[in-house]
This record gives sequence, C-alpha cells and structure tokens, in this order.
Amino acid sequence: ADPVLTATVTGLVNEEDEIVYSLGREEGEDVGTYAITPTGNATQGNYSVNYVPGTLTIGQKEMTDAEANATGFNVVYDGTAHTISIVNTIGATVSYTVEDEETSPSATNVSESQAEVVVTFTHPNYVTKTVTVAKVITPKPITVTADDKSKIYGAEDPALTATVEGLVNEEDEIVYSLGRAEGEDVGTYAITPTGNATQG
Repeated sequence: ADPVLTATVTGLVNEEDEIVYSLGREEGEDVGTYAITPTGNATQGNYSVNYVPGTLTIGQKEMTDAEANATGFNVVYDGTAHTISIVNTIGATVSYTVEDEETSPSATNVSESQAEVVVTFTHPNYVTKTVTVAKVITPKPITVTADDKSKIYGAEDPALTATVEGLVNEEDEIVYSLGRAEGEDVGTYAITPTGNATQG
C-alpha cells in the first residue's frame, strides 16, 4: 500500500497560519519513481504559495518461497525421467533460467545426475532470486543369486547359472561371472557370482 503522503510547509510567519492544499501522486504500481504533486490556491491569505513536487519511489520486492522457488530430487534409479520442480505464483511475467554443467533440469540415468542446478528467477518488480538445488539419482540395488545345481559323483559339472532380480528394464544387462569351490568328492560346494558392485 502507498505510504501516507505528506508535505512540509516553509515560510509561514506565524505558526498558527495555515495553508490549505491536497496531495496526489502519479499513477503506477511498477518499480520506478512517481511524482507527488501538492495542489491548492496560489494565493492564500497573506501568502503567495509555491508548490514543489516530490517523488514516490517504488522499490523491488523480495521473492518469497511461495512466489518463486525450486526443488531438486534425490531418487533411486527407476528408468523414468525426473525433473526439478519450479514454483512460480507470480505469474507469466516472471522468467527463470536453469543452468548446470549439462544445462538440463532433468535426468533419467545415474550418469546424468549428481549435479547442482542453478535456477534464476527474474522480474522487473522483484529482486532477482537464485536457488541452487541438486539432482541426484542413485543406483538401484539388484541381486544376482547363483542357482543351486547338482550332479552325480564323477560326472561333468552342470552349466552354472544365476538369477538376476530387481532390473528396471528387461534390456538392462549385468555382467558377472560364476565359479564354484574346488572339490569332486560327494558334498556341497559354494557357487559364487562375482562382478563390479556398481554397473550402469
């Protein structure tokens, strides 16, 4: 809201003398300066009145989080694209830019994440606001379980196989190898899958 408009009267001979005037300002609500104009009769009683305008300055407003904000994400890989969330309740007149090392606010794969995203909101009536958020996609845990096998003493080993559980996409591949504990006598021997702990 506008402040109360006031004026200073100088040059009165007696403190009890009064000058009648009114104050109005130039129309406008955007950031800028607007004339405050005193008006009244040029001659009042014993005085010839000179009216000197003033100015009303409207400064930029700070953007609140409810007006402009950004939120990053920290999710486990699920095969879908994730993007930072933008809050803009100021309206279409506010503009924002998104910048990071890849100039992208979204990511689908682990390799596209682990980056900070800088979001800059600008509007002529508001102080520029910069928000830095993170986009993080962590690897999804999966399990490679060696299948149990059996054979008769003296026979060749069966082909060793394993079951992979937890893949998001059927086309995703996990590279691993299988080996078993040494021994040919009757008994049980561990079948062990090995491979990199992080893949893709």
